[in-house]
Amino acid sequence: MKKVTLNFIGDRSEEVAEKFFSWLIDGGLEDVLIEGLSDDQVEVDGVIDIDNQNLEAVIASYLVEDPDELSEDIDDEDD
Repeated sequence: MKKVTLNFIGDRSEEVAEKFFSWLIDGGLEDVLIEGLSDDQVEVDGVIDIDNQNLEAVIASYLVEDPDELSEDIDDEDD
């Protein structure tokens, strides 16, 4: 597991952090992250856990299975 931390500093930084968290959870940023981070090998599943008090979110990803490998596994079982 890797963790990325964003620190908001400056005037009204707590308010900005809360707005960012809200944008991630409810405002469409999650969809942008899923699309931008997913590729042919890794599929980003999205936010799977939220801690509103500490403004933490867990984003899950998993490997994309190669359909060719799946068909080879099925063929091997018949032998």
